[in-house]
Amino acid sequence: MLSLHLARRPFLVLVTLVALAAITGCGRPKYPVSGTVVYDDGSPFTSGGVVAMETEIDGKLVMSRGGIGKDGRFVLASEKPGDGAFAGSYRVRVLPHIVIDGPPSVGIPEAMQSFETSGLTFEVGSAIKDFTIKLGPKPAR
Repeated sequence: MLSLHLARRPFLVLVTLVALAAITGCGRPKYPVSGTVVYDDGSPFTSGGVVAMETEIDGKLVMSRGGIGKDGRFVLASEKPGDGAFAGSYRVRVLPHIVIDGPPSVGIPEAMQSFETSGLTFEVGSAIKDFTIKLGPKPAR
């Protein structure tokens, strides 16, 4: 006779798999998203930081993010490094790199650090996307 505990196992496995599929986008494909963060004069933003995107897919908040390299380039990830983003229209912001024992990165206007005020959106779809984010004038040093 099968114990009640073992009889429930297939049900629990099924519930877990359904939950994981919902969390990870229900098998939706991801698309490569990369780009460069620059100032108005075209020079790259080199102080580090993070590009972050958010959208809602099937009623769930979905985010992608990627660090900004010394050359101003970023590659977005949703679940693991470089895996891209799900298709959709994303709000975008640029955040400073915060160092525990040092100063944060400088040169990111405050308005660019909020989804509500950055004015940035990315449309991610079936093609490879390479975006340019302009921060505005380069700050005087």
